[in-house]
Amino acid sequence: MFRFGTIVDWLGRNFFKFVFYSFVLFFFFYLISFLIPVLNFLNFIFDSFNEVQKIFQEIEKDIEEFKWEKNQPEKKENNDNA
Repeated sequence: MFRFGTIVDWLGRNFFKFVFYSFVLFFFFYLISFLIPVLNFLNFIFDSFNEVQKIFQEIEKDIEEFKWEKNQPEKKENNDNA
């Protein structure tokens, strides 16, 4: 019976700590559960932005490499004197 009294005494002294730490643990659990999808969505947005940037960089590179001199088509002579 003495052991039971010491356990009850310990719970009486540490009940607030137990409740507080449980609340903090659940708070962080729900916070992380909420933030994971939000961060995944932001990751998707930033990846899409990076892909668009790569596309524009490739287009810019292709424009710089393009030969801008106007190519005149060769004129064919009509030798159809039939």
